[in-house]
Amino acid sequence: MIMGIPFARWGARPFIVHPIPYPERSQVNMQECVGEKIASQSPVRHPIQIALEWRQMLSADTTLTMAAIARNMGLSRARVTQIMNLLDLPKPIISFIAGLQKPTHIRIISERKLRAMLELTSKPAQLRAFALLRAELTQTFRTRTNHCHGDPLSAHI
Repeated sequence: MIMGIPFARWGARPFIVHPIPYPERSQVNMQECVGEKIASQSPVRHPIQIALEWRQMLSADTTLTMAAIARNMGLSRARVTQIMNLLDLPKPIISFIAGLQKPTHIRIISERKLRAMLELTSKPAQLRAFALLRAELTQTFRTRTNHCHGDPLSAHI
């Protein structure tokens, strides 16, 4: 038996609710669905890693377009273009991010910060901005972990 207590401002009184009996098999089905959902979730990937995969797909299949990728992924064409534009960054930045494996490291360098770097017109300026970002994030990571794990970002370039 479950007792429901509505808010007093509604002017209602407490009431008793009888739970709806579910068949035993439905609980098993729900657990299986939840297990499949957890198992089907993809690992954390940076948008640059996704863009590299899409670029490889586009080069492998000449009939494939960014609009088709957008439809298949359930994204807008503008969003696919945003992600693909990240590949205009200098190669060292792309290779650094493509080499990231740990989810915590992938989340540290945000897409928003990288898009801000794209607004810089010269490649050397973009590289300097990325070096500053790495230094700032490395310091932040060290502060958070109290120097326990070392520099997570230094081993990639």
